Amino acid sequence: MIGMDQIDADTLSDQDVQGFFDRANSLDTLTATRRLYGDWAAVYDDTIERFGRYLSPDWFACEVARRCADRHVPVLDVACGTGLVGAALARHGFDRLTGLDLSPEMLDRAREKGCYRALIAGDVGGNWPVERGQFGVILCIGALTVGHMDVTVLRRMIEALGPGGLVLADIEASTFAGQGYAAVLEALRSEVGLAEVTVQDAHFYAPGPKEPFHGFYVVVRRG
Repeated sequence: MIGMDQIDADTLSDQDVQGFFDRANSLDTLTATRRLYGDWAAVYDDTIERFGRYLSPDWFACEVARRCADRHVPVLDVACGTGLVGAALARHGFDRLTGLDLSPEMLDRAREKGCYRALIAGDVGGNWPVERGQFGVILCIGALTVGHMDVTVLRRMIEALGPGGLVLADIEASTFAGQGYAAVLEALRSEVGLAEVTVQDAHFYAPGPKEPFHGFYVVVRRG
């Protein structure tokens, strides 16, 4: 039997690739999540843009670069996957990157990019391996969605920030409304002292001419 690591992405049909996206949108267990990303890892970078340019990694890297003059700030990339965000940050000169992901296969692909100082395999929703103030920037791109991670992870990330630290994330519109992100952000504003909460309409992928926004880019700075 041929493994996914031996398959050329060019041999996958649009239906095959859509199958990965469909599985991602219907995950309901950690086992299913590990299996999906284990299967997808080898061809992820070559298929993620099959249906449109993936905008989020570059947007977030540019946003971090605009806000952080210190290119040596410790950055945690939560649900880093194959390291697309890390690679984008490295192009801006950030050199203290740590990646965290559930899938060992995705971490293997991230390791190949050579931009992370450390890569950690772990379940963010379980044992949170981060001490408060350990990182100046925490990102979570493409994972705060149904079947992946819920609103409690956003709270954990914000609570882990030291003074002046940043959390940046993208959140699908239905998830943002359904899991009450607006209320959580408002509560955290006073509970932990947030100096900024920015929620911006966003297209995660290059849109068609009349395509609605996919969701929101969220930027939070701790006071």
